[in-house]
Amino acid sequence: MHKNARLTPRGREVMLGRLQAGQHQADVAQAMAISLTTLKWRRRFRDEDLGGLQDRSSRPRCSPQRLPPRLVERVVALRRKLRTGRYIAVNWDSPQPASRASCGACICLAGVSSSRLRQISLSLNGAF
Repeated sequence: MHKNARLTPRGREVMLGRLQAGQHQADVAQAMAISLTTLKWRRRFRDEDLGGLQDRSSRPRCSPQRLPPRLVERVVALRRKLRTGRYIAVNWDSPQPASRASCGACICLAGVSSSRLRQISLSLNGAF
């Protein structure tokens, strides 16, 4: 939970107790210094009981725009040839477009970012 969060799971329980006691939503929101939109917890509690008051991950459930594995391999192969992420994205000759962000993510996840390649290059030069 982030340090400035207004509502912790315990605070959400307190808020719901006030609402169930009959206090008006606007009064509860003002008393707890929260916006009316944070009263979504009422719906979650109704739908899921106490489990609905827990924090959820903000990570997307799926990534429909993710590059297929063969294209990721291609990006990494081009990066290993010392091509930049910008170069790879701009000179992409595939029917499926790849943004600079997608290329950058592939490069980072594969561990072939510029600093990593520099380390590999320096170690290879020292070996010969």
